[in-house]
Amino acid sequence: MSELTGNQVSFTDKILDGGVLMESFLDLLVNILLISLIAINSLDFLSRVKWKPTWWIMIFCLLFYWSLILGLLQLSVRNTSVPLDLHNIFGLNENTLVLFIVLGVLFYSLQYAFEWFTKSLFSVTYSSRSKLIISLIVFLIFGIFRIVFFEDPIVAAAIPLLLFLTHIYFYTRNEFSQRLGYQLLNLALFTISVVIITNDHNDNKDKELRQKYAELLSEERNQSIELDFSIIKEKLSSNPIIRSVAENNQAELSISAFGDILEKKVFKGEWESYEIRFNVFDSSGISFLSKESSMLDQAKNIVENHGLCVNKDSTLFFVSNEYSGISYVIQLPISIADKKVLFLATLKSKKIPEEIGFPRLLISEKSKSLLSLEDYSIAKYASGKLTKSYGHYSYEVNFKGGDGKNESGEFFEKDGYSHYVLDRGNNNAVVLSKKKSTWLTYSTSFSYVFSFWGLLLLFSYMVGVKRFPNLSALSLAFKIQFVLVFLVVLALILFGTGSGLFVSDQYEDYTSKNINEKLNSVQEELKGKVASNQRLSIENDGNYLEGVLIKLSKVFITDINIYDHQGHLIASSRPKLFNLGLLGEQINPEAFDALKFANKSFYKHKEQIGSLSYVSAYLPLYNSKGKLLGYANLQYFGQQKEYENQIQQFIVAIINVFIILIAISIMIALFVSNWLTSPLRLLKEKLTSLKLGDLNEKIEYNANDEIGLIVKAYNAKLDELELAV
Repeated sequence: MSELTGNQVSFTDKILDGGVLMESFLDLLVNILLISLIAINSLDFLSRVKWKPTWWIMIFCLLFYWSLILGLLQLSVRNTSVPLDLHNIFGLNENTLVLFIVLGVLFYSLQYAFEWFTKSLFSVTYSSRSKLIISLIVFLIFGIFRIVFFEDPIVAAAIPLLLFLTHIYFYTRNEFSQRLGYQLLNLALFTISVVIITNDHNDNKDKELRQKYAELLSEERNQSIELDFSIIKEKLSSNPIIRSVAENNQAELSISAFGDILEKKVFKGEWESYEIRFNVFDSSGISFLSKESSMLDQAKNIVENHGLCVNKDSTLFFVSNEYSGISYVIQLPISIADKKVLFLATLKSKKIPEEIGFPRLLISEKSKSLLSLEDYSIAKYASGKLTKSYGHYSYEVNFKGGDGKNESGEFFEKDGYSHYVLDRGNNNAVVLSKKKSTWLTYSTSFSYVFSFWGLLLLFSYMVGVKRFPNLSALSLAFKIQFVLVFLVVLALILFGTGSGLFVSDQYEDYTSKNINEKLNSVQEELKGKVASNQRLSIENDGNYLEGVLIKLSKVFITDINIYDHQGHLIASSRPKLFNLGLLGEQINPEAFDALKFANKSFYKHKEQIGSLSYVSAYLPLYNSKGKLLGYANLQYFGQQKEYENQIQQFIVAIINVFIILIAISIMIALFVSNWLTSPLRLLKEKLTSLKLGDLNEKIEYNANDEIGLIVKAYNAKLDELELAV
């Protein structure tokens, strides 16, 4: 269920269809490591003994090993909750890193196996060209077999063949630069294969998830709460807090506090799947709590035009197609002290969590919110009309479906998106859409994985897992190549760091301007609401201002609080934050000092709840006569997500450019080093072939650089030798 609800994965999370040996993610990691270590140690053992398996057994083992790796990759992606959208760097976590470290060991064991196989083929026992050709044919047939019967991506199926060709080519090349090139080429092949395989399985997994999401979203009625309401209905009629409100004994009780009490005492369990608003009205339709009737008028309109009576006494109504976002309406008449009052509740589904303010901290584990739906665009159609849309994709307002007999739905692509449509017949449908994977998705994923595994490879050299050669043994050509590539890497790191700081500062500046604009707009809106007030109090203004702030928060997409002139909370657009104790009801002391004693016109700083950091801005509120009434507070929670998106786009650009420039710099370094060292290699050859008494050929080199001076000295010595002889 973690894929559906967005819960954090842990090492002990169960693996679907993993079998007895792989019941959890930790089991999977341990088994992959064991397989890798067994493979490496088995080959080491065979290298020390005289007996060698026949070449066809070795080929079979290699192909079986690669098939096993493909199966483990599929299991890691399809059957675990580990985030593996590799292009989304902020969506990954420590489990992703651990998995890729273990996969790196697995791929190293595969490379080691191919090295051992190639060495065996070129040994005295197996020095047969026919066996080499047959091996190539077998690897080719295996690739075709995987593509046809397992529908593997071409690159993934061809990895054994490509690795074999790579090992054959580099078998006799022992210079460090050549071995490093061989290592980087293998690393690139492994990275390409894992990126393509991971993205392929992710796409298939995503399609399965969208089908499940669509089924859940299309199920509007909740049989559990309909049955449960028949039980709690009697409790509501005798509930002391409702009776106390109806008897006007709760003048200081806010609507939010009233609802909080009922949710804790009565509406528990399955009811937490809904955001519920409560109120109590007298016989004339006026609220005992807010002294207004708008909520009752709206509920009556919804029930009359869209409501379906669920029970016999007409107290619970189901709202088809979630009109105005409402799923159910409760209208329960209660007799209290010889008068009739109406208990009213509206239920709004939490399947698609709102992104205003503090959504995640307020979502209960029992709410069944589909947090991962924020990755999709969603549309719901009823009778051919668009009733609800969410996300970035612009849907058509009309829908014409089929007969609804296609229960599995269908996928299609349009406008760069992959769409899934679940047609329920009568032109009722649910659509979930997601951006298609592009070449940038694959290149970004490749860049991340290649860089990560490259760092692991470098680390293995540093700690001695791989033997680093003596620096004095490195060739001049390699030193030139290393210096050129190192300068490019250093320049990119410095540029990336500087640019990252610049992007961060620019975003902070943008956020500051955005908050100031919202502050000014909220101030103007609130001026008209409190202009005639002489003071603000929770008893007289709390419920009214709470309703105003809830509306403003939806307009400005931010949470808003109002405090009185002494710093006590009067109203909030998100009262649950205070009811649950996540925030105190006193204004932040730093902000209070800045506004009251330093006479600041506004104050902005960062505040924190747990691990969540956010920007909080404050400004004073005055009435029409200029008297200070209190302070308005905006809590800007969306900054972190937007900041991550900005940084992620920057990282994608930098790393992609980094990989491209590294590749270009390596090619240029190879050309430059060969060009610079070719006279030295020629000089070495001439010196090696130099013989006294023979006619030795001079070197032709016309440049007047340091190498030219060496060549001239060599040619002069040849003349001296000829004269001496």
